[in-house]
Amino acid sequence: MESFSRILPISKSRFSPELRDALLATSPLVFEENLDASYISREPNQYTHNPTRAGVAVTPNARLVVMAMGAKKIDIPLGDARWREAVDVTSDKNDRVIFKVHLGVAGTGTKGSSLEIRVRTTQARRIVEIAQQARVQSRAESVQAQDPFAPGGQSLNVTVNVQSTMNTPTQPMQRGLSRKPVPGSPNVTSATPGV
Repeated sequence: MESFSRILPISKSRFSPELRDALLATSPLVFEENLDASYISREPNQYTHNPTRAGVAVTPNARLVVMAMGAKKIDIPLGDARWREAVDVTSDKNDRVIFKVHLGVAGTGTKGSSLEIRVRTTQARRIVEIAQQARVQSRAESVQAQDPFAPGGQSLNVTVNVQSTMNTPTQPMQRGLSRKPVPGSPNVTSATPGV
């Protein structure tokens, strides 16, 4: 009996000459071609699994490029926040890396559809580590952009003028939160934004 891989044509797994030259010019952290792989497509009520050959490249600026089924299937910056939730890079064995694209999240398919490329490579752990580092760095950068007081974030330049509120008439406590000075009384605390 012939093996399954001989029945189906194995697609090319090499990068195009132009893409190969561009990737090699960046001194990639990982660059491998002609690897054993499987291509899995999941749609609602449909499942496709094909053996194939694959090519994988990861550049120093965390660009991930994956070839499978004779075409470029993934070409993304790993640290880009738009792709952080749409693409998973994991490893289930020491020699196999799994690239899973949630097509519904990526905006290229229906909700629940996904594309999975499983590639056998001796650099599986390294690829996963690079992807995780890029993801962590991307999350840290997005937190700093949203929270100016996060470590490394931009601080706001605010000047606060505080005067003593001792012996200042106060209103009764409201709902047990705090005592507030009566407006118009002397020595009221004020805050003014600075320049």
